[in-house]
Amino acid sequence: MKIHAFKVEVGQKSAPLEDTLNLIKSEADLSRRVRLISQSETRAEWLEKRDGLWYLDFVKFRTTQGPGKAKRRGIVEGFTFAQGESFGEETAALYDPKTGFILVQYNHSGIRAGAIAQYLSEFNGAATNDYNFLPKFDPETERRLVRKTIKKRLLFKIDVNEMDAEDIKQGVALADAVALGRSSAAGQVEIELTATGGGQGLGAKVGDILTAVQNLYARNPAAVKSLKVAGKIDADDALEVLDLLKQRLYVQLDDIRPGADLRLPLSERWKGLDRAKNAWKRYLK
Repeated sequence: MKIHAFKVEVGQKSAPLEDTLNLIKSEADLSRRVRLISQSETRAEWLEKRDGLWYLDFVKFRTTQGPGKAKRRGIVEGFTFAQGESFGEETAALYDPKTGFILVQYNHSGIRAGAIAQYLSEFNGAATNDYNFLPKFDPETERRLVRKTIKKRLLFKIDVNEMDAEDIKQGVALADAVALGRSSAAGQVEIELTATGGGQGLGAKVGDILTAVQNLYARNPAAVKSLKVAGKIDADDALEVLDLLKQRLYVQLDDIRPGADLRLPLSERWKGLDRAKNAWKRYLK
């Protein structure tokens, strides 16, 4: 079980995230919690608040393709579903309203952190909520990135085949690059922006592009293959390259075992999130 940490960014006209969580929890009819996110039906299935923390579990309805039931002494068989049933991919999360951080289980086939943020943003159709999950980097990397006020180079590679319409819509600063890649039948687009003028950096706009790539990675990690920034503290400083994808804050737990139904038990996944939160206590402030 791999866990990533994110800082919740709440839009100016948005309700506090806790208000939205309470609204979802108050809806007892599970069918009324379902929302269509990136062409997949998604639902917040479990919401519990304990000791000031929100323990969450989201389900992505998987109706396109799924595994079969394998037997050592027989052929693979399919599962039988009743009307309205399908495979369900589960993703647990832990939200701390005091710090504004959310820890999210990574499930390659399930709902990702960015899609969870979109679900929460769109759940209340009568409101204009906007929640974003910003990836939390290793604290030392974050400090070094902030200090590199002169950003001389930005390099990133995106896989346009992995991006859906919502990724393109959200990544406004990347739209032209994606369009160019698709019109050229290119599977991947690699871009390098370099400042050539003496001690000058790339300018303020590079921050928008960097944020767009980071947000894309938060929503859809498979779409971003690399993201590096080269910068200086001042004109006389040596150029340093920061690999932001390799220096994200995450933990992998290898001791969580599947239950008899071969699912990772929800209670164990929540305990795993607790362990990660306790290990990162000094970073998630």
